[in-house]
Amino acid sequence: HSFLLTTMATFGFHIIDVTYKVLNGTPTVFLYGRSETGKQCCVLVEYLPWFYALNVDQLKEQIKNLHTTDANVINVTEVERTLNEKPVKAWTIAVSQPSGIPELSKTVRDLGGKTYEYDIPFTRRFLFDAKLAPFSRVYVTGEEIVSLSKVPVIKASSIRQGDETTLPPKALAIDIEAYPVMPINYDEHPILMVAFKGDNYEKVITWKKCSSAPTYVEFVESEEEMLKRTIQTIEEYSPDILTGYYSDGFDLPYLVKRCKKYDLSFDLGLDKSEVQITKTGETKARITGIAHVDMLRVVKRLVGRTLKSESFKLDDVAKELLGESKHEVSWDALREAWDKHPELLGPFFEYNLQDARLTYSLFAKFAPTLVELVKIVGLPIAEISRMSFSQLVEVLLLRNASFRGEIAPNKPSTYEEQSREEKRFVGALVHEPTPGLYEGIAVFDYRSLYPSIIASHNISLGTLQCDCCATNVPGLPYHYCQKKKGFISTVIDDLISRRARVKLLLKESPDDIFLKARSDILKLLANSFYGYLGFAPARWYSFECGQATTAYGRHYITTTIEQARK
Repeated sequence: HSFLLTTMATFGFHIIDVTYKVLNGTPTVFLYGRSETGKQCCVLVEYLPWFYALNVDQLKEQIKNLHTTDANVINVTEVERTLNEKPVKAWTIAVSQPSGIPELSKTVRDLGGKTYEYDIPFTRRFLFDAKLAPFSRVYVTGEEIVSLSKVPVIKASSIRQGDETTLPPKALAIDIEAYPVMPINYDEHPILMVAFKGDNYEKVITWKKCSSAPTYVEFVESEEEMLKRTIQTIEEYSPDILTGYYSDGFDLPYLVKRCKKYDLSFDLGLDKSEVQITKTGETKARITGIAHVDMLRVVKRLVGRTLKSESFKLDDVAKELLGESKHEVSWDALREAWDKHPELLGPFFEYNLQDARLTYSLFAKFAPTLVELVKIVGLPIAEISRMSFSQLVEVLLLRNASFRGEIAPNKPSTYEEQSREEKRFVGALVHEPTPGLYEGIAVFDYRSLYPSIIASHNISLGTLQCDCCATNVPGLPYHYCQKKKGFISTVIDDLISRRARVKLLLKESPDDIFLKARSDILKLLANSFYGYLGFAPARWYSFECGQATTAYGRHYITTTIEQARK
């Protein structure tokens, strides 16, 4: 797996996946991805977890000596920050292990301090602090070390963000067909065939011989051998992304279960780890070093509300988004062919492969959007693909807060969240026209009305009721500062400005799919801010900000109607 000389060197690198381990007592971030020469590798960066504390000026020496069974405080550093956009003196408390943060932060609170950002996942914390974005180019200086890994491992002495140059991710779609009996029983019913679709790559692996099979079918002796070949096939193709359709809930958990039956290790991880299936909330499959993207999740989150079809079945989604469909087969016929007439399995191999083809085509269709989301929000694609827009907005705000020295508010307690949900404010104005036949119609539209209002009227948590301005929001008894730019209004203003610049570039390059995707994502994120401000679980929730946004909206629409009447 030779990659670099054993001397220090600098190279361009594109992050695909991020995880961490504790090596020799030191928390170490593992960045998996590709070098610019196309070589898969892993970059190690040592990094200490930390959180913020306020009101602990008299507790500094006491905090320095805090410890848990597996972690202790390393250092306490005074810093100047802002909280709710007001200057504060804060302390960063660095800890020896990420696992120690929950208990140590609670101890600081018990001592009378206030703590913040103690619940941000460690790898996310690292990406924010290092100002790194997956997919875009970063520069790594380091040297190769010996490590138990499927790819070369480089220990970094430094890493920094480069430009937004993207290395197109290498994707592989997977689809399985199991023995067709309902209800499905992972322990009893075998997997019959596994299909793969990549770039100029198609394969179906099965364990029943069929003389009429297409050339892309590979035959093995048993289900156990098929599972071994499945692992080998993925390793040989070495994808950045493994994608499926409902692969979180079906394909990968099924493969994991059948491997266990034969005492096989389903070790797709680039660190030789097994595929991890977690069932907290939605079932999720994770592969260390390879991004697993379930296209069902992507379709639901990105275009679920705009689909004409009410079904998220692969066939319905493919017909609407791709103009293609699954092949029609009978499950009774598959069972009959498998059990008694394997020479009739040909159409079922094609059926299996077609599902993988459709999944791959769906990924290709959404890839530009996902890549741009990753670069803007700054998290790996496996995380991004499973997030709602409210979660994406919050991560974007967390990332910007880190860059700007703004301490993020804590998540609300259950009681606080419930009390937020009970409060309601007046929404948009809907003007009902008189039904009839009209002539001389003119269309007037605002460009991103709510985002523009938030940006131009400086609606943000820290600009509410300043001492220097006095003009109230129309119909409301409070105002927002017009002199000092707020945090949220700055972030949304940046999204609007970036989209305007992208649209100018699109005029010069109208066929650039990445520019088009970036424009769409910037618009979707900006339009999601208003909903986020009124979202009860949000860190930056603000009843007043949400109320003011719709109040200005009603004001401008009413004013426009009056102008039109004149």
